[in-house]
Amino acid sequence: MNKFIDQYMKKTFTLSIAALLATTGIAFAQETTPAPSPTAPPPAAVTLPVESSTSGVGQDVSAANREAEAKIKALKEELEAKIKAIRAEYEQKINAIRAAAKPSIEKVKQLQKTQKKQEKQERKTEKKQEKQERKTEKKQRGTIPTPTPVPTPVQ
Repeated sequence: MNKFIDQYMKKTFTLSIAALLATTGIAFAQETTPAPSPTAPPPAAVTLPVESSTSGVGQDVSAANREAEAKIKALKEELEAKIKAIRAEYEQKINAIRAAAKPSIEKVKQLQKTQKKQEKQERKTEKKQEKQERKTEKKQRGTIPTPTPVPTPVQ
């Protein structure tokens, strides 16, 4: 039961993370995702805004790189925070499901135990009956049956 719950929750967790990443514009690929078709257009290249001027070109590029890195870092931190929140939410859901399922699991285990006991008892009684039947058959074979007298009608 727990294995089923874990698989279900992992699947929904992965799907929710994929949806979260898709809304922020970051691509997410799973192992089960098919390869892109050869007719599909290639993904757009990321271009950084660079001011074209002859003086300080290197400074503009490095400033743009730092700015882009800062944005990426902020997005990454935001995603990590959202992922942690989603994980916590799903952990709560998993724990609630497990807590709700625990009494019924225990009832099933108890029923299985009683059923096994009943089956064992039934087998025991069947064996006793068979043993008794064999015993009586043995006794009957060992003795010579005496003819029963036939009553004669009185006239």
